[in-house]
Amino acid sequence: MAETPAGSGGRAARSLHTHQLEQENGELKQENGELKSRVGELEEENAALKKRVEELEGQLKASAGAATMERTRVPAEASGGGGGGAARAARFAQEEEEEEPLQDIVVYGRQGDKSTQAVMAELKKNGLSFDAFDFDSTKDYMSAMKASGYDGKSKVTPPVVVVRGKHAFWDEPDQAIKVHFPTMLINELRRLGLIKVDEVEAAPRDVTIDVEIAERFHNMQQAFLKVDDNRDGRVSKDELRSMCKKWNIPQSEAERVIREADFDSNSTLDFREFARRFGS
Repeated sequence: MAETPAGSGGRAARSLHTHQLEQENGELKQENGELKSRVGELEEENAALKKRVEELEGQLKASAGAATMERTRVPAEASGGGGGGAARAARFAQEEEEEEPLQDIVVYGRQGDKSTQAVMAELKKNGLSFDAFDFDSTKDYMSAMKASGYDGKSKVTPPVVVVRGKHAFWDEPDQAIKVHFPTMLINELRRLGLIKVDEVEAAPRDVTIDVEIAERFHNMQQAFLKVDDNRDGRVSKDELRSMCKKWNIPQSEAERVIREADFDSNSTLDFREFARRFGS
């Protein structure tokens, strides 16, 4: 029997190992080629999508530039104040000439926008006349917004409501409190005198809870802590009534304050609602 030359087993093993590595390397190269091919396909798809997005953005800008909101008016009753009147639905139309607002209240919104529709419905419900313009076709509301505290940086979404050219109101979502913007707007318009409050409900100016709080406390924190008797972080109608009784003013003042300042409709006021109601 012939003897195997010394070292021939090791060379055979190395040769087998080298062959396996070459085979694996070939497989990796094939996979790499397939991946490069797929990357190329994805890049082509991405380029096509970008082109489509640019086309859609161009169409959107062209549409926004051409569309304006037709002036919308809701006639109030002849007696003035809070009459209902026949409501006419707002619609957007193509207009060659830009119109100037004639009403004290101007709504800058978008066609089909639910928030815009909700604000218009609330204004009509309270018998208020208003003009309506397209939010994207004009920036006439910006000067009123800046005068009302807008920092010029925060994102603003429609609608923006401008009152008498100087007061602006817009929705600023806050995680700390859920505010129903149309209700808040109506409360603000009531405070500006655009909505009449029944005289039987309103107390004489010299006996309102507003006067008592302004005269008794140095700041809103002090006033809130005093009225929030049970320290639960909210002022209830009963706590307001208790203060009215203590200060010898009509307890109907408690009802009025809750009605005007309870933006989230839970029959209590948190500090933000309280400070907004009495601090301005």
